[in-house]
This record gives sequence, C-alpha cells and structure tokens, in this order.
Amino acid sequence: MFSSRSPVDKLEESGFAVRKHKEQDHRAVVLDITGKGEENPSVTMK
Repeated sequence: MFSSRSPVDKLEESGFAVRKHKEQDHRAVVLDITGKGEENPSVTMK
C-alpha cells in the first residue's frame, strides 16, 4: 500500500530532522538535521 508520508515527514517523525519556516517568506521551508540525524548519517527509511 502507498504511504502519503513524504521522506521528509518520516525523517521528522523519527527525530532526524526538523522543518523551520523562514521569517521573511513562510512559503520557504528549511530542513535542519538534528543531533540524532548527525549521529546516524546512513539511516535507511522504510
């Protein structure tokens, strides 16, 4: 079955990344890697 969650959704749910909206343009989103994401650079997403 097809999942509607994006790879970014999965990274965020797992605590590997966090989305941040830019103050000047809320349409622009920056994806920051968390400490957990830096510790696990070769995470495989299912």
